[in-house]
Formats: sequence, C-alpha cells, structure tokens
Amino acid sequence: MDNVQFEEEKVNSQFFRKSQVYRGLTGFIIKTGLAKNDVQASLILLGIMVFSVVATVFVFIGNKPVVPKNPTNPLTAEQVREFMTSR
Repeated sequence: MDNVQFEEEKVNSQFFRKSQVYRGLTGFIIKTGLAKNDVQASLILLGIMVFSVVATVFVFIGNKPVVPKNPTNPLTAEQVREFMTSR
C-alpha cells in the first residue's frame, strides 16, 4: 500500500465559485460602485434611512404656523361673517 499514488485533478477554481446575484436596492448600490459587498450596501441604506428620519423630524418640528399667534390687526367676528357670506 505504500506504493499507491493518486493523481490530483486540476480543477478550475472558478468552477466552484458561487456567483452572487444581489437584487433590490443593495444590488443597485453594488452595481453603481458605491459599495463592494452586501454589508457595505446595507450600511449605506441604513445611513440614508437615518438621514431621512432626521430630515423629516426637522421639517415637522421646524414648521411654523401660517397665521401668526398674535396678529397686530385681528379680524372681528363680523368681518369673518361678511367674508364667508360674500363667497
């Protein structure tokens, strides 16, 4: 049995490589070159989500009312009724 020799098959390493197909937004980010893999693409999407939430909060909190709270010349009830009936 000491004289037994095996021939190793030379196999192309690319034959066994799984080609990963990324779909959805992560695939789009990888295809555009912004990220190299799925983890980086997910982190980029997470950053976009956090930025969007912060921007939304600023828009809703920073929104000022159209009508001032203390107008200098407020309308009387009669002026309001006249405006409403003139339509």
